[in-house]
Amino acid sequence: GISKEIQNQPVVVDILINFLYAAATACAKGRNRNSVGLDDDGYGSYNLGGYGMNNNNQVSEFEPFPKNLGFEFGNGNQDIELLLETLDLIPPISELKKYQSDDVLKINLDELSPLCFPLLRWIIRSNRTHLVLIPDNKQFKEFKTKLQFQVVSSFPEH
Repeated sequence: GISKEIQNQPVVVDILINFLYAAATACAKGRNRNSVGLDDDGYGSYNLGGYGMNNNNQVSEFEPFPKNLGFEFGNGNQDIELLLETLDLIPPISELKKYQSDDVLKINLDELSPLCFPLLRWIIRSNRTHLVLIPDNKQFKEFKTKLQFQVVSSFPEH
């Protein structure tokens, strides 16, 4: 469940929440955070696509988006401000770790907003990259940070 994931991988859950917050913030502000400037290295500029801007430099929707959870206007457009407000309500991981079951976690998050638990569940369940914090003994010392992750993947049937 969700609470087990928070207990077992708190740093990963935290970074996933922050990834969504960064994407929503970029889209809400209409910033084009797509381009990674590689011109200094002679490789040209690379456009990652997707976040915040469409080809006409207009704010666009971003994907993946937590659809059918209450973050859309009646016309189907994304309510990014509501998404950001809800993300702001989600307590820090240190507090979320106190809730030992999904039922207790849901009760406590529902007191903040009925959107918090479904959003947190979506964030964790939509993690198709399977980020894992690298154990201290396997980290690259040259990176000078303890926040090192690896992507674990498997075939869909596993």
